[in-house]
This record gives sequence, C-alpha cells and structure tokens, in this order.
Amino acid sequence: MTVSGAHKVPKLKPVEDRRLLRAIIDAVSEYDLASSPEWDQLDQLSTHTEFESIDANPDGIFEGPDNSFEAVGDVYVTLNYGDRRDSTAVSDAFPVQVAGTFDRQTGKVVVESVSVDTSSFYN
Repeated sequence: MTVSGAHKVPKLKPVEDRRLLRAIIDAVSEYDLASSPEWDQLDQLSTHTEFESIDANPDGIFEGPDNSFEAVGDVYVTLNYGDRRDSTAVSDAFPVQVAGTFDRQTGKVVVESVSVDTSSFYN
C-alpha cells in the first residue's frame, strides 16, 4: 500500500571512511553556532547564554545522496542567570541535528543547517 504524495526519505548509511568521518566531526566542532540564526533559541534560555562546544557523535554520522551528510550530537552551553552580584551559572547540553555536504576528493565539509532541541529545558 502506498500513500499518495508520500515524502521519500533519503537512504542514509553510516560513514565508514575514517578521513571523511574526522572531517565531518571537525567541521561540526568548528561551526560558529553562537553567530548563527540557530543561536537565538539557546540565547533565550538564560540572561546570558555562553556557547561551550558542539560535538557530533561518531556513531551518529550518516552519508546521504549527492555527497550529503546528517549527524546527531550535543551542544554544550552555560546558562547564566541574574546580575554580577547575585548570579547563578548552570551547565547544560541539548541534542543537535546537523546537515551538510562534503567533497570526498578534497575533504572539504560544509555545515548547512543545525537544529537544536531545547524541549528538555522546559520539562
């Protein structure tokens, strides 16, 4: 049975090429999340949110069609509340999904989109 107008899900497979895997991990960790539009979602969580790092899970990196990749990982932040005299800082992490493209010949990786799930903050 097929559903009319069903969206085709791209076939993904784990990245097995160690050089490509390392290039994707590096590109994700070097992504400037604090200067991106996705930052607003995290910045709203505290008086002053500080970006610590973003890491891709090596077991959660997949190759898609047309030299694309998708990765899951975590973004680490420090949430600061209050003013200088009466402040509290809390470290937190949120799941992140990253998508992009790569050039297998040059090893160049481009992060094209990042999606952060902050729903755990509100639970």
